[in-house]
Amino acid sequence: MTVSDLELRPLTASFFPAALRFVHRAFGEEFGGWQVETERPLFEPDRSLGAYLGDDLVGTTWIQSLRVEVPGGPRPVAGVTGVSVSPVYRRRGVLSALMDRQLADIHERGREALAALWASEATIYGRFGYGLAAPIAAVRGERAHLRFLTPPDDQVRLRLVEEAGADPAVAARLTPVHAAAARPGSVVRDDRRWGVVLADPPGDRKGASPLATVIAEAADGTAEGYVLYRVETRRGATGPDGVVRIREFVATTVRARVALWRHVATLDLTATFEWYGLAADDPLFHLVSDPRRLAFTLSDGLFVRVIDVARAVTERTYRGSAAATVELVDAACPWNAGRWRFDVGPDGASCTRTTDAADLTLSARELGAAYLGGPTLRTLALAGRVDERRSGAVDALSDAFAGPLAPACFEVF
Repeated sequence: MTVSDLELRPLTASFFPAALRFVHRAFGEEFGGWQVETERPLFEPDRSLGAYLGDDLVGTTWIQSLRVEVPGGPRPVAGVTGVSVSPVYRRRGVLSALMDRQLADIHERGREALAALWASEATIYGRFGYGLAAPIAAVRGERAHLRFLTPPDDQVRLRLVEEAGADPAVAARLTPVHAAAARPGSVVRDDRRWGVVLADPPGDRKGASPLATVIAEAADGTAEGYVLYRVETRRGATGPDGVVRIREFVATTVRARVALWRHVATLDLTATFEWYGLAADDPLFHLVSDPRRLAFTLSDGLFVRVIDVARAVTERTYRGSAAATVELVDAACPWNAGRWRFDVGPDGASCTRTTDAADLTLSARELGAAYLGGPTLRTLALAGRVDERRSGAVDALSDAFAGPLAPACFEVF
C-alpha cells in the first residue's frame, strides 16, 4: 500500500456507529454500543474523513465545531477527534494523509483560525504543528491525612441532584457556573455538550456508582460551584477503602471551592479521591496544610494548532504591547510560512506579511503552544525552541501573550 492508493472521503451519518466501533478497536477499548447514542449529537458528517483502501476503512478523523475561550473571549475552534488508524495499517502514511487533508479543509472552509485536540500519545501531533498549550494535572488525595486551612462557611450549602443527566434544568443551573469559571482553553458548552458531560450510561461506570452531581449554593439559592463524581467501593484489610473519582469540579467562589473539596475528600467509606483535570495553577495545594499528601502529576492536555496566523493573532487580546517580526516555519500549512510583523497590545493587534529581517524564529508548534497564554515564548526559548535574533524580542512578545491564569481544558473531546 502507498498513500496514493488511499481514497479520503467523508463518513456518512448512518456509518457513524461503525466508525465509532473502528475508533474503539484502534484504541484497544471496549465498545458496547451505548457510546453511539451518547456521542452521536456531536458528530458532523460533513467535517469527517475516512481513509479507504478499496472498500476497507483504514483510518478516520472528524471535527467538532467548538467555541473555545481564548484571551479576550470565545472563538470558533476546529476540535479534532476520532483520529484512528487500523492496527494492521500503522506506520504507512494513513495518519499523515488524514491530518494533511484535514488541515487543508479547515483552511479552505475559513471558519476557524485554530484547531485543537487531545492526543492519545503526546509525541504524535507536533509534526503537524500542534503545540501543547494547556497542560493538565492529575491529583490523588488521602482522606486520612488532609487538613484544610480555610474554614467552612455556613452561608453555603450542598445539594445532591439525583439523575442530573435526565433533567435539562440541571444543565441550565450549571451553565452560568461553568461559564463564570472559564479560562483560556475552556470549551463553551451548548445543550448537546452538556448532554454528553452529564450522561450516565451504566456501561461508562466501570464498577463505580452512578454519577453524583453536587451543587454548592449560596443562601439565596444561587449556584456557586458543582462537582460530578462516582464512588468506587472497595474494602481493604482494615476497613472501607473506596475511591472518589471526580469527573468535573468547578467553583466560582472560595467558599464553594472549600465546601466541595471538603465534601469529596471526606465522603464516608472512602479513603482517597482522584481527578485528572486540575489547571497547572489550581489553588488546591494552598487549601491544605500538608500538600505532600496530594500526589500531583502534571501532564499534557490540550494541543493547539494555528490554521490562519493573521486571523489568530488579531482575534485575541494582549496584556501588554510588543512589536516584532516573526519568521514562522510551517511545512504542514505553507500559507502560514514566512515573515510576519506582529504588532500587539491591549487596544488591538495586527499581523501582516513583511520582508523585514526576523526578530525571532519559531515553528507553528511553538506559536500554538504559546497562543492561549500558558507556556510562554520565554519558556520555549529557554528550551531552545524559539530562536531570538534581536535582543529583547522574545521577552516583549512573551509578556504580551501571557495571561493571568494558566490555560486549561477540562473536557476531553
